[in-house]
Amino acid sequence: MTDRMFETICLSIFTNLKVLSPFASGNLRNHAIKYEFIDAKTCKFYIDEDIAPYMPYTNEPWEAERWKGAKNPNEGWWDNASQSMANAIQTIVGYKIKEVKKIND
Repeated sequence: MTDRMFETICLSIFTNLKVLSPFASGNLRNHAIKYEFIDAKTCKFYIDEDIAPYMPYTNEPWEAERWKGAKNPNEGWWDNASQSMANAIQTIVGYKIKEVKKIND
């Protein structure tokens, strides 16, 4: 795979990740979802929590008394989007992903 092909795949995955994200004010989707190339063969997708410090609350389970016990409508979106990204990569490159590495800052 060429570097250009890898970059194109990453941009496509990034675009799909944004589409799968919750949208209320647009801040998370439009400003906080980021990607960067760690090296020629590694692309990191992440949420900039300086921009959207509330991000974990968009993904985790919760119930709100304020809304009569309503549950988080976005629960698990990051987990589901991550799986969707892995599936898309498998389809594009034509082989199964064995491991998804979690990179900590």
